[in-house]
Amino acid sequence: MEWLEKPGVEDLSSPTQQKYNSNTPKKNDKIEFDENSMTILQKRYIRKGSDGKPVETVEQMFDRIAAAVAKPDEDYEDANKTEVEYYNMLSSKMFFPNSPTFTGAGTPLGQLAACFVLPIEDDMGRGEEGIFSTLRNAALIQQTGGGNGFSFSRLRSKGVTVSKSGGKASGPIGFLKVYDAAFGEIAQGGCLLPDTLVFTEEGLLRLDEIVDTNTPGWQPHSISVPTDDGTRQSPRGFNNGKDEVYRIHTDEGLSIAGTPNHKVKVMTDEGLKWKEIKNLKKDDYIAVVLGKHQGKLQALKGVTRKHGNQNMPKLPTMLNEDLAFFLGYFTGDGFMAHQKKDYRIGVSVAHDSYLMKEMPAIIENLFGVTATKMQKDNEGCVTYVIDNRAVKEFLISNGLEKRKSTEVFVPQLIRKSPPNIVGAYLRGLFEADGCVLHGYPSLTSSSSRLVDEVATLLIGLGCPVGIRTQSPGISHFGESDIYQVRVSSTRGLNAWCERIGCDPRSRFAKADSWVSDVNRESSYVLASPKYWLGSVLDSITLEQIDKKNRGKGINFRSTEPALRRRILRYLRGARALTLTGFNSMVERYPDIFKNSPSVNDLWFVRVGGVEREEDALTLDIEVSGNHTYLAQGMVTHNTRRGANMAVLRVDHPDIREFIKCKSSEGAISNFNISIAVTDTFMKAVEDDTTYELIDPHTKEVMDT
Repeated sequence: MEWLEKPGVEDLSSPTQQKYNSNTPKKNDKIEFDENSMTILQKRYIRKGSDGKPVETVEQMFDRIAAAVAKPDEDYEDANKTEVEYYNMLSSKMFFPNSPTFTGAGTPLGQLAACFVLPIEDDMGRGEEGIFSTLRNAALIQQTGGGNGFSFSRLRSKGVTVSKSGGKASGPIGFLKVYDAAFGEIAQGGCLLPDTLVFTEEGLLRLDEIVDTNTPGWQPHSISVPTDDGTRQSPRGFNNGKDEVYRIHTDEGLSIAGTPNHKVKVMTDEGLKWKEIKNLKKDDYIAVVLGKHQGKLQALKGVTRKHGNQNMPKLPTMLNEDLAFFLGYFTGDGFMAHQKKDYRIGVSVAHDSYLMKEMPAIIENLFGVTATKMQKDNEGCVTYVIDNRAVKEFLISNGLEKRKSTEVFVPQLIRKSPPNIVGAYLRGLFEADGCVLHGYPSLTSSSSRLVDEVATLLIGLGCPVGIRTQSPGISHFGESDIYQVRVSSTRGLNAWCERIGCDPRSRFAKADSWVSDVNRESSYVLASPKYWLGSVLDSITLEQIDKKNRGKGINFRSTEPALRRRILRYLRGARALTLTGFNSMVERYPDIFKNSPSVNDLWFVRVGGVEREEDALTLDIEVSGNHTYLAQGMVTHNTRRGANMAVLRVDHPDIREFIKCKSSEGAISNFNISIAVTDTFMKAVEDDTTYELIDPHTKEVMDT
């Protein structure tokens, strides 16, 4: 297994410049694929940049694969000849390797195989192919994303006496269970904390709402999740149990916590690349994808009459925008009596709010009851109170009740609702407990969970945000810490106005009309300016030519001198490249920037630090295809379950037990099983006769 320790093949994504000798075959310069084939190649195999666009052609992809496959021949024969021959086999469609060769060749991992067959000898581990030696090798393969196949046929049958120890053999099924348990603990990728928020087709869900915290190991489910490259299916979740945890802090106030080997995508000069949490450094930029919230309309539970003369209002049956707005306001500035027989709920409205007149009508339309107006002396607000048992029970039964201010959070039904319902909820919440700071909407709360969920929902609606934590001071929040989430950047303000908005009479109307100074904006930084501007700089740069038409090979002249000077300021770090700055160049020089990377829905948050936290329960999901999902909006890697196949010969004495070993739910959960059929068995089937079961160690016939 020495190959597992070797470094991966260097990145060969661009065609190599090689000197071919006379024995090198001619490279095929004609590649023909139909439309369906090109679609598959571009979707699955051609490498892409952070904007999802291809960074190589089909020819360059074949160059990359052929160079990686031919590299070992450098020590033995003409590697150039091998490279061209392999390239020609690919380009002529005479031979295609498996998918890992397409995706792994020329990458740092350099693993070209998906499946490995490992021998298991009847030895506990003294030899290289002993039971536990093979288990170790298989574990290393699984860590790199490979699958394993094993033949347990060499192991002596269950109950046979072991001469050296005098004990009884465990048999193939006993050791299969050991392997199964081991692979149940080996997840290919790290895990995150249960309260991590994940964007799914069902809305914004916590991991512990997707994965059962009481069931260890793999758990089947079926859910779709958005990624940075389209929507993908998640077939299962994983309960990793208690593990060590590290938390990422960002300058924007967003954070995420998981095992040290969990990966996030960070921006580099070559584009987006995976990096484990434990290897993150201060000033790394993590990719966030904006505007990916999905959800479905949510039906509501009704309530039953408790006694004959109970006043039963007409309650909503679906969570619509009107109810969502009320619930948002209720979360921010409402109350609910906690005594069992006290049925009061209410909301407080400031005297200068347009809702002074609107709120009673909203309550009447939603619940069919008339609110009582209550005004305390010397208070700048009015409280509208509903005293109705059915309304209170309706809110509680649907998980819409109001908790105390430090414990309040966004109801699950809101998080599972479509974007327009989420927008209405946030509109009400900000109206109750928000303000406009320098033209940008801001929300303040003493609940860290509420602010975290609101920030992630805003990201899902397309708004970059920032979170700040303030020590308690003199305010209506008392002695609790104060958390503030604020929409940031011109892009965030535009998304707010489009997806959330406000009533024209609201104090938030000035956010609708706010025009930010894009020349001074610094809140939407495009990390690694070389990636965004390097190709543009190359395209407008000319070699130095003196008066005598002599060139010195120094690149400093340009077809666009002003643009070149501006780009160089970004590349030197003299000025931060922001989205508005990048877009202004694209608008001014559309032809020059037509082939440059596109930002699309990407936003970047800068790592401020990584710290160790207490060990905790960790969970994850597996995602088919690109093995990616959005956690807290950040692009993170999934946990994968390696594929395993257990094989036993049909003439092994334990074959009956082997055939039935998966019949009990969960008994063997990480293996598929197969029977190796012999010629002797097939002859017995043809002749309708018995066949012998032979112990592989003693060669004795144990049964027929």
